[in-house]
Amino acid sequence: MSSPRYVYQNFSPIKSQKKRSECSKVQLFLGVDDDPDSATPSITQFKLHNNKLSIPSATSACYHVRWEHPPAAVGIIKKWKDPAITEKLLIIGEWFTDRGVKVYVEPSVHQEEAPNYEIITPQTIKDEIDFIVCIGGDGTVLHTNTLFQNTQSIPPVISFAAGDLGFLTPFNFDNHDKWLSTIMDAHNDNKLLVTMRQRLHCRVYSSEEDKFIYEYMPLNEVLLDRGSSPYLSKIDLYIDNVLTTTIRADGVIAATATGSTAYSMSAGGTMAPPTVPGIFITPICPQSLAMRPLMLPDCILLKFQIPEESREGAFVTFDGRNQMKIECGDYVEIRRSLTPIISVNMYGCHAEWFNSIKTKLGWNVREVNTC
Repeated sequence: MSSPRYVYQNFSPIKSQKKRSECSKVQLFLGVDDDPDSATPSITQFKLHNNKLSIPSATSACYHVRWEHPPAAVGIIKKWKDPAITEKLLIIGEWFTDRGVKVYVEPSVHQEEAPNYEIITPQTIKDEIDFIVCIGGDGTVLHTNTLFQNTQSIPPVISFAAGDLGFLTPFNFDNHDKWLSTIMDAHNDNKLLVTMRQRLHCRVYSSEEDKFIYEYMPLNEVLLDRGSSPYLSKIDLYIDNVLTTTIRADGVIAATATGSTAYSMSAGGTMAPPTVPGIFITPICPQSLAMRPLMLPDCILLKFQIPEESREGAFVTFDGRNQMKIECGDYVEIRRSLTPIISVNMYGCHAEWFNSIKTKLGWNVREVNTC
């Protein structure tokens, strides 16, 4: 199979004579190669109205985006309380300021480290910020996801490695000038390769009249576990509202393809590229050897419920944060979110993923005897 090709032969950019207003986002266009291996690949184009993103159906395609005009506002998210990364933030901030791009940072960073920049708010993410620069490790990327919980206006995210592992941060900061220039030039006939990283939409309900309690959209996974209880968790698994099985284990993970290389992998789950449209179910230390990891289509409605007759409730955790206790009879509904994270690629999405599992996870890497 040949590598995906990104072409614009069917692309008819929408011309606009309007100048960008000071408080509006640059119009973003999304393109997808429907059949990249064809001799004459066809391309589907989307104009994101008000930059609101909603992907109605699963796809394993590689995407690209372009701007209608050069971006004029950027949000910078940094690893928390790290002076070395603060220096990198200031370097990038100056790079953008010199080019007339307005820079936004989180409130705590504005207060303690970068008072000259604007403050990121839900409103500025919705109306002004054109893309996000993330500086840190995978945890910083997951933190960035917390900013996109109550909006469909999700800007593209480019992540520079400055953490321990950096599986989600493919870009080297030493080459930041090159990559930031690539983003700024992604308009007219230029392109920016991206991966649409699926998220989960999780809603927690109480057994009392099915009362809604909480919702979150994790990028990696949702975890149900027994916590400090001496008893195994007992969790009913429903698929499309049909009771499928009861899991007896220390816990269970429902992960995205992005999260398949995180906690799920450590618990024995399979790995998959982020373009795979699925939900991955991984039991943690199950009582039965027959309870194996599952990959389910992302079109299903998944439900984990603690049976009324269980000895204990369970704890629910989203991307390793926002832990909460649920009682017997309570349940968590999980479905694919319609708003993925737009993650900027260094090169083709699949090649980048395989390179990461080899270089950062040591997948199938071994020494070869030469004697």
